[in-house]
Amino acid sequence: LVEGGMRVVNFLSGSESMGELLLQETSDRKDSRIYQLSNSSGGLTGLHNFQNIILVGSYQDKYVPTTSSTLCLNYSSLSDINLEKQKLHSAMIENILQPISLLPHIQLFRLSV
Repeated sequence: LVEGGMRVVNFLSGSESMGELLLQETSDRKDSRIYQLSNSSGGLTGLHNFQNIILVGSYQDKYVPTTSSTLCLNYSSLSDINLEKQKLHSAMIENILQPISLLPHIQLFRLSV
């Protein structure tokens, strides 16, 4: 439902950012801007510059699922999307979190409010 609404907003506004958020600006999703950002600098997305990282999500948020805002895999919601999107989603989360997990001085917290 949300994705459909975003497509309508994208069509009406002519905004490139909506296409980027939906991973639709390229035919190969691995060439999309969002995927490239997750994989930039060998995975060091700037988070390595911080000692404490707090990812906050809310189950009341109607636009961004808590699992997305806190960079968690939600296998039950992944069953609703095709295998290609599942693999891409998993890869983007791994691209972001794996490099910082190797740095012992970084603490990552996830909060649901």
